[in-house]
Amino acid sequence: MPNTPPRASDAAARFFDNYLSLLAKNGIPERQRRWYVRHVEAFIKEQKGRRIRSLSGADIEAYLDVLGRERCLPGWQFSQRIAAIRILYRDLLRTPASDAVDWQYWLDSARELDADHPTTARQLSPEELSYIKERRSDGPLNEVRTAHRDLLLRFTSEIRRRGYAYRTEQNYEQ
Repeated sequence: MPNTPPRASDAAARFFDNYLSLLAKNGIPERQRRWYVRHVEAFIKEQKGRRIRSLSGADIEAYLDVLGRERCLPGWQFSQRIAAIRILYRDLLRTPASDAVDWQYWLDSARELDADHPTTARQLSPEELSYIKERRSDGPLNEVRTAHRDLLLRFTSEIRRRGYAYRTEQNYEQ
């Protein structure tokens, strides 16, 4: 029976073997490779039977957009998923879709803002923000923060109760 066609499971096994070897060539640590495979499996499953070779760059970007908006992933996990799909398309499949996707844009969008960035700082309680500031900085202001922690927490809570902007909170604290 040398002329029997290969089974689908054999083809899938070869596909993922090739993908794993590409992960190694791209310097992905061995302990992380299984996650890359899982990300690609999730991507393929999300296509609901559409052949991944036939997807356009817009299809891939639409998937990344949904992934970034709806899954609430930390930046490093989103970056890892982007890298998994990029390696799949750029190195394994080598389809024109790979060139149509702005991979750097997606990797840049995966970066997280600092905890004390004005956009995200208000999501933290005054206690959490104070702890982060104390751990990150040094100098005279940090000495004041440490010595008068309770006073600054009450002060920050009052500023927030009054609805002042975060930049105002920062300036008043200084």
